[in-house]
Amino acid sequence: MRDPERIERIMSMVQQLWKQEPDMRFFQLMAVLESRYSKDNNAFGRRELFEKEESRGSFFTYNIVDLFYLEDDKLETFLVSFLAEHQAKKDSINE
Repeated sequence: MRDPERIERIMSMVQQLWKQEPDMRFFQLMAVLESRYSKDNNAFGRRELFEKEESRGSFFTYNIVDLFYLEDDKLETFLVSFLAEHQAKKDSINE
């Protein structure tokens, strides 16, 4: 069984990040975190999709990040690091 305490720890870190960026909408924050996690972890979860453009009958590609299979312990480790980096940047700006 997964540690139920992880929920509070993870949500607390997301809350801290969101409070530091209050103008950001929730899913904007999630998109930033997903993108950054994927970038920092060898494109984990990155998917290339194809969509047909009906008017021309042609296909175009686009990328998404799908972190469905990301384990919570890996997310938690990432958030600790991301939060520390984000705070350090804010501190350096305020000096």
